[in-house]
Amino acid sequence: MGSFLSFLKETFPPKAKFSVDDIPDLTGQVMVVTGANTGIGKETAKVLLAHNAKVYIACRSEPKALEAIADLKARTGKDSIDFLKIDLSDLKSIKEAAEEFGRKEKSTIRNERAGWVPAAHTAEKMVNSSADAGRAEARIVNVSSVMSLFVDSIDYERLGSPKANGNTPQIEHEDNFENLKHLNKKKSTLPIDLYVESKFANIVLSNELARRYGDQGIVSIALNPGNIASDLQRDMSKFRRRATAFFFNLRDVGHGALNSLYAGTMPEASEMNGKYIVPWARQGNANPAAQDPKKGEEMWRWLEAQTEGL
Repeated sequence: MGSFLSFLKETFPPKAKFSVDDIPDLTGQVMVVTGANTGIGKETAKVLLAHNAKVYIACRSEPKALEAIADLKARTGKDSIDFLKIDLSDLKSIKEAAEEFGRKEKSTIRNERAGWVPAAHTAEKMVNSSADAGRAEARIVNVSSVMSLFVDSIDYERLGSPKANGNTPQIEHEDNFENLKHLNKKKSTLPIDLYVESKFANIVLSNELARRYGDQGIVSIALNPGNIASDLQRDMSKFRRRATAFFFNLRDVGHGALNSLYAGTMPEASEMNGKYIVPWARQGNANPAAQDPKKGEEMWRWLEAQTEGL
């Protein structure tokens, strides 16, 4: 019952008090937005760019990234935007992207939207970059979902080992259920189950990062972006899309970007390490199971095993 009540509160939130007009000038700040060639990520990149941040669009498809970059330049009149190649289904690609970014920049606020990442490697890069630049902090924003309320564990046996061996599934969008089903290596599981589990995992990882690196200049925040009309509904019938939009109170991508923008840019969010943000730009309560330190330790051990030798 508690999960359902939380679901209703996050699905039908009060009117937003925070807006993009509240974002301070971001001159001199560098942002990496994964999956920013479309949807919420692209909207996030647009607002950051408009507020004078330097933005990297991190995704697998260079043609799609370049198309998005051209559009964002035209819409904002800003040109401090670049492409960072990363395939979130390939751990070797993730490491290479982190190293490439490290060569180009000295500090970052990072919006991590999807995928199992070599967390220790990434966080250490950010700690070093922040210290080298003389900055007090670097932020990691982990985008979860209201669906994280409906699971309390991660089945590591089912996940298998996403080694950088060229055999990992190629996933273009994290919301693509048809592609997500290929992650099912050992059990017959509905794609929605994998999606929900991954969103629970986003919070577990975010909290573990907060525990391990909170005293080293890292601010790790997890959030629910709200129920947003996006690629998630593209394969639905017209009737089903309308029904889903009505019953789940779907909002536009502008709303979907609000929580990430709040967590990544606002001064008060620097005090929210290990916290959870709900629609719209409000501190809320994540699934209690995702806040269990034992689950965080278990995930960390699994991640270290998968990234060994990279």
